[in-house]
Amino acid sequence: MNRQWKRLFQRTNEPPRADQALPYLRGELPAEEQHALESAGEQDPFWQDAMEGLAQENPNDVERQSQHINQQVLAQLSRRKSKNKKRWKDNGQMYIVIVCLLLLLVVAFWVVRKFLLP
Repeated sequence: MNRQWKRLFQRTNEPPRADQALPYLRGELPAEEQHALESAGEQDPFWQDAMEGLAQENPNDVERQSQHINQQVLAQLSRRKSKNKKRWKDNGQMYIVIVCLLLLLVVAFWVVRKFLLP
């Protein structure tokens, strides 16, 4: 039984990587690598759908569109990081709440010490 589980999770062929799609469509891959990619792609229906969709488009347009999308994602991430930094720098209310909580803690400690302990 244990041997069956090991075989279940072993990979016989590595799945195709996304960075291999455009060179494959352009015909820039060596023949043996192209053949290995085709045989690995036969087992993956998502890869087959992606290749069918990319084959209908011009590879240069696809590359330009993917670069544009990557730039947009990086811009959104940088804006998000700057918002997180501003949240801690410019939030004066948070500092007031922290000081009030610390003051309340000190007063509670003093009350317990003064009136409840002999």
